[in-house]
Amino acid sequence: MANLTLSSLLLLPALGCVAPGDANDDATYTRTIVRFADDGSSTVTTEPITASEQRLEHEAAVAAVADGAKQRTVAVDSCGDWYATKFFDETDYTGDELCLIGLGDGFLDAYCRLHYATKGACLRTWSESAHSLWTGESELSIESVYGAGTCAGGIVESWPAYEAVATLDACMQVADQFWTYTQ
Repeated sequence: MANLTLSSLLLLPALGCVAPGDANDDATYTRTIVRFADDGSSTVTTEPITASEQRLEHEAAVAAVADGAKQRTVAVDSCGDWYATKFFDETDYTGDELCLIGLGDGFLDAYCRLHYATKGACLRTWSESAHSLWTGESELSIESVYGAGTCAGGIVESWPAYEAVATLDACMQVADQFWTYTQ
């Protein structure tokens, strides 16, 4: 599995590895934002984001965690900081993005990843679409019911807060459920 800890992320530039999002920086993706309320309800909005913006946000998140800036004094209300949990449909923290703000759980097929035309029907959901992730301030677990037949013993995996995973393994890429939580 390609779990990258903070120490391995800091070594990437020294090893001459390609930085996250080095694909076309002008590419524009869709960020789907899910805000969980304390009562368990949620609101969903979308906004455009470029590969360049994603790369800068990820670099800022890694740098902030490296500097020990894990404590916050205000509520998370943006996906542009390191506190939100993020899924990406491409490796290396780029592509269409699903951003989770707050603590909650759900099925990834509840969130549309690709619409027909601008506001048309949903062609693809986030179920079985995550290829990389950032956990933000919450711990994260993902599970797959649909992919359990291809991955022996079923699949549930968890990550601690502030964990970056540049490439999810094949079993995790078919995930269809998530939980964000704190211990």
